[in-house]
Amino acid sequence: AEKFVEEHGEHAPGKSRLAYAFANQGVPGVMNGLSTADFLWSIQCSVIMQLADKGPCVIVGRNADYILKDMNPFRIFVYAEMEGRMERCRRKEQSHHNTMTDRELRQHIKEVDKHRAQYYGFYTDQKWGDRQNYDLCVNTTNADIKEVAKILTKLFE
Repeated sequence: AEKFVEEHGEHAPGKSRLAYAFANQGVPGVMNGLSTADFLWSIQCSVIMQLADKGPCVIVGRNADYILKDMNPFRIFVYAEMEGRMERCRRKEQSHHNTMTDRELRQHIKEVDKHRAQYYGFYTDQKWGDRQNYDLCVNTTNADIKEVAKILTKLFE
């Protein structure tokens, strides 16, 4: 289940609303007749709302800023320049990114961004990464992610 969500969890049903109209739909009685993407969106919304209802929490991605908009969350967008992102990918142990050329890795990162932007736009009608959708934007290009997390945590203590 975790691998399935990882592979399908942040992909819009189609590149356009017209494509979505013709997307494969679920079988009636299975996944409530929803497409895989819409079924995962429904489950994701439910889980995120349940977590937020239990108390303060940190949710990374998954359109949580939009899902929780009525709860007035503090929305943080973390980003980095391409070279910093590539370096971070290469530092991950046992990463398939280590076998990619710089060109391939750059293209892979751009594809991931493209899918995230489509997914965010499809379900929120907003532009992914637009600073107006966030309370704080943090550039982590030259920063240690764990240190940034510690600093941000102190803001809310």
